[in-house]
Amino acid sequence: MVDEIPQEVLQDYQNRTVIDVTNLKWHDAEHTVLDADVLFQELESLGPVPFSTSADSDTRHGLEIWTKSLEGVYGTITEFVPPSLEEIRSKMDPLLKWRFEAVIDMNNLRVAIDDALETLPEPDRTVAKSKRQYVTEFYRNDPLFLQLGSALSLTQEQIDDLWQVGLSL
Repeated sequence: MVDEIPQEVLQDYQNRTVIDVTNLKWHDAEHTVLDADVLFQELESLGPVPFSTSADSDTRHGLEIWTKSLEGVYGTITEFVPPSLEEIRSKMDPLLKWRFEAVIDMNNLRVAIDDALETLPEPDRTVAKSKRQYVTEFYRNDPLFLQLGSALSLTQEQIDDLWQVGLSL
């Protein structure tokens, strides 16, 4: 599909002709950015593509979509819905093993985690120990962190804070 579009058309992002705009929704609570699916004439073979725009868009078509959307030309704009904590956590960058281990050591949690792992029922204990030993990237939404948090009396927010420390190393 993209191969069918001449390279000069792909590079000339300033000049797009809007055919249709659907799925309008506010990107933020302040209503400063709109997200939509836009069908552009020059990219028609791709179908509708995700597009974001604002009042200070740097393209003619971005300003056109912004203005006409506010005028109701493309229909109702869905209100912004903030992401849930689960969605936020699922989008957090993974922690490399060395960062994970460093955070554990910086917060003197090594013995407590080892002890907590021993208290888990099978097969959770074996799985958790294997993850701890062999996984090279840890993901925030892994159920292991819910289990460890509970066993260590850490809230999920405290684990989020530790995660951010690990990412900052």
